[in-house]
Amino acid sequence: MLSVADAAQRAAAKVDDPEMTYVDVEYVMGFVQDVYDWLFGKLRLTNNQFDEEVIVLPGVIAGLPTLDGYQATGNPLAGMVLPKTIRWKLPGQSIQYWRKADGPLDYPRDLNPGGAFLDSWAWIRYSVKLANFVTALDLEITGDFAFDPLTDPDAQITMTQLANRTFTCKLASEIGKARGNDKWVKTYGDDADEALDDLSIALSKENQKKTHRVGRMSRKGNAVGNTTITR
Repeated sequence: MLSVADAAQRAAAKVDDPEMTYVDVEYVMGFVQDVYDWLFGKLRLTNNQFDEEVIVLPGVIAGLPTLDGYQATGNPLAGMVLPKTIRWKLPGQSIQYWRKADGPLDYPRDLNPGGAFLDSWAWIRYSVKLANFVTALDLEITGDFAFDPLTDPDAQITMTQLANRTFTCKLASEIGKARGNDKWVKTYGDDADEALDDLSIALSKENQKKTHRVGRMSRKGNAVGNTTITR
């Protein structure tokens, strides 16, 4: 798996600085997140499932109206771009008891007092709204998630290795922009686009086989509660 430091070294070689005299890791850190966001956005347009995860929230308290707390920075749903399905079960029950809640609806159904189940949910202004429920529930959220930000040289570019060339070529192109070198901008920009086309085709084939998902590193537990992630 490619790290930021690895990507910096590969990009430096492309822009005639293999010794990394000016294109060092600290310099490259100013570009990597923009490149990562560019690549993430491009891949989402292909409708691939590269960013899909299934996250289990155990023991969500009764009557919680939204999942905003879980979506807050540092919590399990912080990187959620789009929820797709939510299933529920009573804590302690085996996985065979998962049941799908209706959604996403325009609004969750207004249940008063509600029951020992999650009837429905909605996705409104980037917030998951829940119908009323009267007992703690385990919730399973399947959705699209942004990749964790690249904040230091050891941070991993947690996509398939097929994305490495796309990432490093686009990084070299961005360095070319900063250095005012139009030849680097065009050459490596074109290379990035070509590599992106190949990557999109490869991911589409993987999706068709239904045998693989490109995922991220597992999230850790957090203050809101333990989190389980499956793929």
